Amino acid sequence: MKKIFISCALLIAIFALFTGCADEDFETDAPDNIILADSAFYPIAISAGDGHSFVIMNDNSLWAWGWNDFGQVIGGAQVGVIQTSPVRLMDNAVMASGGFGHTVALNANGDLSTWGFNADGQVGDGTWTHRTRPYRVMRNIAFATAGDQHTLAITDEGVLWGWGSNMYGQLGNPLPPGSTLMDNIFHRQPVQIMENITTASGGFAHSMAIDIDGVLWGWGANQYNQVNNDSNTRYHRTPVRIKENVVAVSAGGGFTFAITADGGLWGWGANSFGFIGDGTTHHRPDPVQILNNVTAVSAARSHTMAITNDGTLWGWGINSNGQLGNGGTDNQHQPIAIMDGVSYVAASIFHTLAITSDGQLWAWGGNMVEQLGYSGSDANRSLPTLITLFDE
Repeated sequence: MKKIFISCALLIAIFALFTGCADEDFETDAPDNIILADSAFYPIAISAGDGHSFVIMNDNSLWAWGWNDFGQVIGGAQVGVIQTSPVRLMDNAVMASGGFGHTVALNANGDLSTWGFNADGQVGDGTWTHRTRPYRVMRNIAFATAGDQHTLAITDEGVLWGWGSNMYGQLGNPLPPGSTLMDNIFHRQPVQIMENITTASGGFAHSMAIDIDGVLWGWGANQYNQVNNDSNTRYHRTPVRIKENVVAVSAGGGFTFAITADGGLWGWGANSFGFIGDGTTHHRPDPVQILNNVTAVSAARSHTMAITNDGTLWGWGINSNGQLGNGGTDNQHQPIAIMDGVSYVAASIFHTLAITSDGQLWAWGGNMVEQLGYSGSDANRSLPTLITLFDE
């Protein structure tokens, strides 16, 4: 649902994968002073959790700020305290992603760490205990993403794993022989879902993945046909084939967006407040094309942002907190242009982050837990505002 990456990158083997990967914490590197602003120090990737934000800088350091009730930003005495200024979490980072209240981060060595809210097992450490420090849960990982209450990860060999809530089938694994549905609702450790996967996206209660042939697969909640047009199936508990020639996907609240190889952006699912962007409020059980020449898309709980190949950022959906960035708070039922020169975007439930081609970080939308990075202010912003996180 909310992800950040620099580029889209078994019995004994399974045992080796988890042994030593889920048995140790590492300390966060949180300096006493924020480093000086420097034109040579700039953001290259961003992510937005439900109330916390991340940035990876060009030295591959990972920083975060905002809501911290479960230690999803930083642990120790700061748990339960809004993190108003960025804290350095780790070095050598290549990817991070935030869910409702948990965080996942991947380093260049392929070590995947998770922390924060863990009531559904989304940390993957075998417990229900909230983790206030990063916890290495898997190795040899090429990609990871946090859904609302679940986590997905892809190994170097293209094997997709998932853990956390499976209430709606969002982990995509069938019931083991002799088990009941209750046995399969939560998974506190990783379970294998599919092979030959290149990327994935976790939404509020459904998941999507693209295989090596460009085929899009989906599973989980389907009340609004956010997985596929099978209206008789409310929950797909195993992956179903959806669309071909797909190069990118983003799973939102009750809807999904996919980019095809020709740059077409397609959306389907819930559309109550213009989530799909087709100019209507009718749910869409089948994919409808929304834009052309799209290079990136980020679907949040109730709004979506997309970048076209000329660097224009577009937004649509719910706008009650100014999360679209058009200067107002009216919902938008079709794409509207927000700003130019955008190279990266991350949308979350109430706020949006963007990086422009000149290496500047922008934020707008809800700021009730200072997720925008305006230290000392909880005022919302309905227009993109330049963020200087590293003050003198």
